[in-house]
Amino acid sequence: MQAKFLVPNLTCQDCSCGHCAQMLLIGLKSHKDILSVKADYKQKTLEVDFQKPMTIRRIMIFAKNKGYDIEEIQAL
Repeated sequence: MQAKFLVPNLTCQDCSCGHCAQMLLIGLKSHKDILSVKADYKQKTLEVDFQKPMTIRRIMIFAKNKGYDIEEIQAL
């Protein structure tokens, strides 16, 4: 399954400060049910490829718990 999300505060592509998108990307990528995460910093979007039992709702809750505003654009 795939989904695309709008993340308005997606910044710092090559940053390692720990306060930017890297926290979200590393957290998502480390989950066993998330197969890949692609960030588009210019468009402020994430494309997430995942498998069950992961759900779009769980991805959104995870991002919100990390301090990111996120909304689903479309299921791919």
